[in-house]
Amino acid sequence: MKVGRWFRRLRDNKPLALLQAVGLVTVGVLAFLPTPANAYEFTTGTWSAPTATQSTLNFPSGVTATVTTSGNTSPFAIETLGTRGWNQAYYTPTNMNSSDSVFAYRIDTSTCNSTGFCANGGQLTIDFGQPVRNPSLHLSGFGAVATQTDRFGRIFQSDFHAVMTLTTPGATLSLADGNSNWAVTGGNTITTVDASAGVNCNVTTGGTLPGRATAGCGSVLVTGTVQTLTFDMGTRWIQNPAAVGPANFAGSGEVANLTVTLPQDFSDAPASYNGGQAPAHTLSNLALGSTVDEDNSNTRNGAASPFPGGGANGDDTTGTDDEDAFASLPNLLIDPGSTYSLSVPLSGLSASARLCGWIDFNQNGTFENGERDCTNPAAGATSATLSWTVPAGVTPGTSYARFRLGYVTNQINSATGIASSGEVEDYPIVFANRPQIILRKTTLGGTGGPFGFTLTNTTQTSGTVTTTSAGTPTQ
Repeated sequence: MKVGRWFRRLRDNKPLALLQAVGLVTVGVLAFLPTPANAYEFTTGTWSAPTATQSTLNFPSGVTATVTTSGNTSPFAIETLGTRGWNQAYYTPTNMNSSDSVFAYRIDTSTCNSTGFCANGGQLTIDFGQPVRNPSLHLSGFGAVATQTDRFGRIFQSDFHAVMTLTTPGATLSLADGNSNWAVTGGNTITTVDASAGVNCNVTTGGTLPGRATAGCGSVLVTGTVQTLTFDMGTRWIQNPAAVGPANFAGSGEVANLTVTLPQDFSDAPASYNGGQAPAHTLSNLALGSTVDEDNSNTRNGAASPFPGGGANGDDTTGTDDEDAFASLPNLLIDPGSTYSLSVPLSGLSASARLCGWIDFNQNGTFENGERDCTNPAAGATSATLSWTVPAGVTPGTSYARFRLGYVTNQINSATGIASSGEVEDYPIVFANRPQIILRKTTLGGTGGPFGFTLTNTTQTSGTVTTTSAGTPTQ
């Protein structure tokens, strides 16, 4: 046989890196692109320059995502999301950008058979450095070709694509969005519908002979709370329908891209309580009450709450009602110097955390440091108590309270701003005058007086009252 020539072009006519070897040229593409939840957090920078085995992505909240490769999977370059062909409709959220930074890696397929499944692609692990809940992946370009032409002009070609199998316990995968050749099977495997896939999301071209389908491209939701995600990397090979026979050779491979987004939880008190950056928490393993969900759909690194309002219930009525630490707050009785205490339900703490609560006592539309109480619940805690001393000057009416829980103290100490973990919940609170009980005592003695009485169960330790004469009521 003699070496044939093989070219591929992306939609923008920008060539991918070609992998050449004796008798054959192969190229593949695979990309991980971000997905949201409702509000999503994404980097404002780029993936770090890759080392021999890894690269890191930094999120605004302080969370990191470090990709480590092993075996036949290795770092390749830092590229952009649109490198493999771009159609925004394939991804959720709908405002992902073709210029978003992605980590490109390469799967060496030199030793794979030219048809069937090849399981020796190595591993790829994403380590977040802390627990995160329901992260999202976006992938594109699941498709590659190996082609060769003999001296008679006959074309031998195999179409192949990456297969990623999640091995992390307690997490499952589901298809969030994608093109017609995108598939997630068995709750743990990312693959394509048709193995004869091209190398571009939008067209079937790839090798000398086009595939039956485009590359597989789309978004994948990871359901579960995880600190690492580990994938076994493989490839599936099929003879191109128009080829004389299949093909592969030493030096073949597939290039792939990856990036990650993280869901966020937002506050829902009136906007004046949110400052320039509304409180937003990256979803993790700990929560106020028993659950937390994502908010602010299709908004990247949102600064404003998606549902501020007088009822402080926008998060309750959107998605899951995750504001479940309290059904409602008990009225705060106006009694300067008295203590108002709440036992706050918690869940999921894998380490010592920080819990802070604010009550807007002066009803000025902001939460101030003097209106805050904080505590440090231990790992495994299911509740923690917050207490406030009722100040002078509180007037009857409705105000607001805020609770924040997370692992990073300086983030939780502020009533506004982003946090790398936990949850925020807002509630209305009623300030009510202390009810007055009037006790009327009448002595029935015919003569005598005055008569003395001792009062108990009053707001003070004890009290006294003296009647003036028999038959005269005193209160």
